[in-house]
Amino acid sequence: SSLLTDSRFKVRHPERKRRSMADAMNAGAADELGNGPFYMCGCRLQKNFFVKSCAEHFQYCGDDAAFARQYEELIRNRGRSPNLPAVEAVLAEVQAQREERRRTPEEAAKRAQLVGASYKRLHP
Repeated sequence: SSLLTDSRFKVRHPERKRRSMADAMNAGAADELGNGPFYMCGCRLQKNFFVKSCAEHFQYCGDDAAFARQYEELIRNRGRSPNLPAVEAVLAEVQAQREERRRTPEEAAKRAQLVGASYKRLHP
């Protein structure tokens, strides 16, 4: 109880109740930044996309033209290396990673619901 009254430790949202996985699934899918049944930091969908063919990390905020400029700068800095893939290939890989990250919470909730529905205790 002293932890709860100590001013160094604050309860963030005491009025909010924890939602069960089933409640989250019934609430519907999250929007792109997680403003739905799941929370996801916006940076998760915009930063740190690693493209193995370039051996580089990229940022992508959904603006294809800005990404192309970022990639052109990389090419200029590397001296037009012939082994760098075309911007379209790199952009497609980054977009695929972004979509996978966006779907991850929903897929995890579905797997948890499936396990919860089929789970049988070994020792009842």
